[in-house]
Amino acid sequence: MFDNEQHEALKYKVCGLDRVFDEKGSVFLALRKIQWGIDQDEQEDPEKVKLDIRKYYSKPDGNERLSKGVSFLTEEGPSELVHVLLEEGYGDTQKCLEVLKERENFKEAVTFAFDMEEKGDNSEFFDPRQLLDI
Repeated sequence: MFDNEQHEALKYKVCGLDRVFDEKGSVFLALRKIQWGIDQDEQEDPEKVKLDIRKYYSKPDGNERLSKGVSFLTEEGPSELVHVLLEEGYGDTQKCLEVLKERENFKEAVTFAFDMEEKGDNSEFFDPRQLLDI
């Protein structure tokens, strides 16, 4: 079994973000903001809350058992993971664009990405800005 010190470290509190993104039977994967070492009724410390991706098992009593996963070490880690996944071909392109177009800087980013003059290309290409009304 666990000694008290090990058991204390397994306590955690979900702090806001709680998104299940894969599920099969009683097993699911979730993206959560978690603080380790505190109970659900304790006040979280924003500096100790980490973004976490983990496997969980749903138990018949409605509770869950956590399994293997990872808590990001830095603020940049999640963004770098997104970049790696996109570069490796993951994510439906249309869905990714639908999500991205809701960001404040989307039009600016698209304009920069497709600015043919800046890239020194004077040939005729389809310009996606025409569809975006930029």
